[in-house]
Amino acid sequence: MANHNSNGVKNRPDTSRVRQAARELLAAVAEEIDEGALSPKAYERTLREIERLRGQPLFYRAVSGGTGSGARVRLADGTTRIDFISGIGVYGFGHSDPDLLETAVVAAAGDAVYQGHLFPGGEYLKLSKALLRHAGKQMKHVWLSISGSMANENALKLILQKHAPADRIIVFEGAFAGRTLAMAELTDRPSYREGLPLRGNVLHVPFFDPSDPHSIERSVAALEAHLKRHPGRVAGMLFELIQGEGGFNTAPREFFSALMECCRSAKIAVWVDEVQTFARTGELYAYRTFDLEEYIDVATVGKALQGSAVLFRKAYKPRPGLIAGTFAGSTVGLAVGARIIERLESDGYLGAEGRIAVLGRRFERRLDALRKRLSRQYRRMLGNRSDAGFCSLRRIRRNRNGDRARGVRRGRHGVRNGKQSIEDSHAASREHDRRRTRSGLYDARKSHSARRRGAGTLDLIEARRRICDRGRASTQDPCMKLPCSFNQVPNSSNTSGR
Repeated sequence: MANHNSNGVKNRPDTSRVRQAARELLAAVAEEIDEGALSPKAYERTLREIERLRGQPLFYRAVSGGTGSGARVRLADGTTRIDFISGIGVYGFGHSDPDLLETAVVAAAGDAVYQGHLFPGGEYLKLSKALLRHAGKQMKHVWLSISGSMANENALKLILQKHAPADRIIVFEGAFAGRTLAMAELTDRPSYREGLPLRGNVLHVPFFDPSDPHSIERSVAALEAHLKRHPGRVAGMLFELIQGEGGFNTAPREFFSALMECCRSAKIAVWVDEVQTFARTGELYAYRTFDLEEYIDVATVGKALQGSAVLFRKAYKPRPGLIAGTFAGSTVGLAVGARIIERLESDGYLGAEGRIAVLGRRFERRLDALRKRLSRQYRRMLGNRSDAGFCSLRRIRRNRNGDRARGVRRGRHGVRNGKQSIEDSHAASREHDRRRTRSGLYDARKSHSARRRGAGTLDLIEARRRICDRGRASTQDPCMKLPCSFNQVPNSSNTSGR
């Protein structure tokens, strides 16, 4: 029997009978997938065919088999790998989470594959309310969309309309905003816009440099210089509280608050891009982790949401016709996105002592221990702490109280070494494919004792896996069910995709 939410909108049926039917369907699908693994030759042909059709090689030469478990993903050839990028930030609860798959199956049985802004359903309302519930009292509206780039496009349009005729946007050096034409110009990576026409309306401010004791003053001075040089022409400033380009770069609260105070004084928009940080810093929004919500005018979210959205103050409510579009998101994506937020709320993931923060601190301790055991050559693969793929909530909160961002460095070599380590792993592994051992990343079916040899890239990946596994091992552990995915900060520029 269908139920109704508090607003009387009809939801999908979600009774025990429906859930049981969903479980049976999922079990049947998994069984079919297990029986349909490709041979090594067929798998290689599939890879080549995908690359031919898309016109460029895959960054990671892997094809999903459609199932997985937590951090492990099954490839189409039947082998199992560790997904250290969580699908570019998408698999917050890991692969094949039973609850989310059941939610998806129930939602998929509805009337439409996609929901539009012209004809939304109950999932649309439920997700919109969930997003605003955590956004802070200043955020009054939310507009759903499919990709992070589309959410940022909508945010840019809101800001430009509000502050017309101002047409310039300030961004950080090293910024990433998306792959559309406008977002490529906001992204500080010339190779991403090679051959594209530019408007020349983007201004840059240096991001925080922990090695420079005057970094905050230098960035504030750069912002003030832009405002003075272009009076009345700057519409807003785009903030990434944790950057993903060229390393995982973050900064103390006072860095962001100083710049946001300048924006407030100049009466320009403060726009926060949370496409990658959404639900990954101990709070649903990183700006609340940093205690910056009083400054925020517009925020965008995506990835772990299974869709995207722009949230904004009442003052930025657009005039009719400015933002629209056929699709608000898939019915499955909207339902699963709302369910993800529900579980983060009800299962104790959020807050200073939530599962995300607790596991983050444990991962930090064990990564430090691993660093000490490795030789100098392989220690460099881990990069600096901010490169390692996690954000320490404790570190951010300490910086908020005025300390320098110790240990949070703008490391660039870590990401390059990380990419190289994966490529080296692929090269070494393909040699063993003929004997049906491991390929690509780590083959989870092999025992650790069977792989004992000198320290190398695959051993490093195995050591990382064991760290994550130990974090889930104890039944007394408040983080025992948390996949390592929810402990990661946005990934490097090479895998950013919006």
